[in-house]
Amino acid sequence: MMKNILFYFAALVLIWACDTKNNTTTPIDSSDSSTVVGPVDPVPADGAIGVDNLVNLSWTYDEADTFRVLLDTANPPQKIEKDSLYANSLTTFVQGTGAVYYWQVIAVFSDGTEVPSDIWSFATSTSASIEQGYQLINHWLVRITPNRIRVLFQVLDRNGNGVTSLVQDDFKFFEDGELISPYESELTIGKSPIIPELNTLLMLDNSSSITGNDPQNLTTIKNTATEIVNNMTATQYTGVYKFSSSTDEVIGYTDITGQQAIINAINSIPQGASSTDLYGAVIKGSSKLTERYTAQIVQSFMVVITDGEDTQGSHVFADALDAATGKNVYTVGVGSAIDMEVLYLLGNKGYYRIDQNSQIDSVVAEIQSGILQLADSFYELEYASPKRGNVEHFVELFINGNKINSTLQATYTSADFFDPEPGIYFNSSFGEPEGDDRIEITSDGIADTVIARSYGGSTVTEPVYTWTTDNSLNFTFLDSNNSTVEVSSTAAAVSGQTIAILVSDTVNGFSKTINFVIL
Repeated sequence: MMKNILFYFAALVLIWACDTKNNTTTPIDSSDSSTVVGPVDPVPADGAIGVDNLVNLSWTYDEADTFRVLLDTANPPQKIEKDSLYANSLTTFVQGTGAVYYWQVIAVFSDGTEVPSDIWSFATSTSASIEQGYQLINHWLVRITPNRIRVLFQVLDRNGNGVTSLVQDDFKFFEDGELISPYESELTIGKSPIIPELNTLLMLDNSSSITGNDPQNLTTIKNTATEIVNNMTATQYTGVYKFSSSTDEVIGYTDITGQQAIINAINSIPQGASSTDLYGAVIKGSSKLTERYTAQIVQSFMVVITDGEDTQGSHVFADALDAATGKNVYTVGVGSAIDMEVLYLLGNKGYYRIDQNSQIDSVVAEIQSGILQLADSFYELEYASPKRGNVEHFVELFINGNKINSTLQATYTSADFFDPEPGIYFNSSFGEPEGDDRIEITSDGIADTVIARSYGGSTVTEPVYTWTTDNSLNFTFLDSNNSTVEVSSTAAAVSGQTIAILVSDTVNGFSKTINFVIL
């Protein structure tokens, strides 16, 4: 892998200087608001040098509803780094050694008024730092009855690789500026039990320039793609596009049961047109990469396998780079006509070169390792908050000994938090903390869902529930601990009948009866 950062970044600056089409937004000219003071007190200070590549940008401004941050190597900055930001700070990663960046903060108000700061600049360090450092990425914070907070977050190193080995003692967690004790709050921090769904999109160059350089190049591209498919996991979905003068789908996202169908689709790709729209392929492929961080995690990756030369000119490099920013992109160069600078900059998760088929296995193994490492870098934090009342609270998570300034920050409201008596509750919620003890079931067999929760029990071991049965009711359990069940009537049910079902939490020793009334 070749990463001459100074050389490559100089190439990027040159391309940007020659191409003005990477303007994604037009910053507000601060001279238009000369009588209004925008954000001030920038950190890093204006003109700062030797700034770490993982930089924490901050400023002072109190009245805005949100902020928009522009960050660019061009002056004035035109690329939006973050929009709808509530905090007065932003941690982000910038590339290059000795690279000059320009940034501006726009204060945005609910009535549409926008007040810009001055334009500030900083230069990155002239030597790469080898100190370990971690980036904390906050994906969501949810409130859980009766008074719990759960946070899903991800930990990456300074190069954007997944960090998988941290444990609870590696973190410090604060609520409203006070350190949270794991003993008083039942705080737990560990790897997320959610198994991510992984989408891998293969973008394969089949232009005739590939075979013109070397007749074996297209075969090498297909072999590399096939090896990626052979390394698929059970949670991985792979799709394939081919590109030459246009970019076309070969096969949509397919799981491991369709492995052979994907390989057959790869092998069916013919030689394409003589021109290569590499940048257009990156733009289109990037638009197909979706991320979802809910009760289900979906992460997407793109692997572009090409000779790295865009000969068509329908799209420009800066637009392709913008499209790939924030996405997980690997690039693989095949053959002797590789544009290394372009592939290195587009491959924000890694650039690789294959000169001979014997290198395919090791390159694919490294790409797959990076994908699985990112998938394994999700963590969850959960604790019982002592806060009550309709009040907003601020939480912050740190990693002990972190060499770079990256923290997780979030807010929540303690409205409707309550303190239940220990025991089992059915369909309990913030609005109905006591839940149900009587549920009406229609006699036509339509199912109703019941969720059992235990409050005041073990915080270490998940409850396991047993439900007594009755021939008038059908029970369909939807999870492994029998906490969520669909209940419906059978032919034996009699209208007006009340059926008492005893539910027991075998872990905590709780029991409670719930009554089902047949309508």
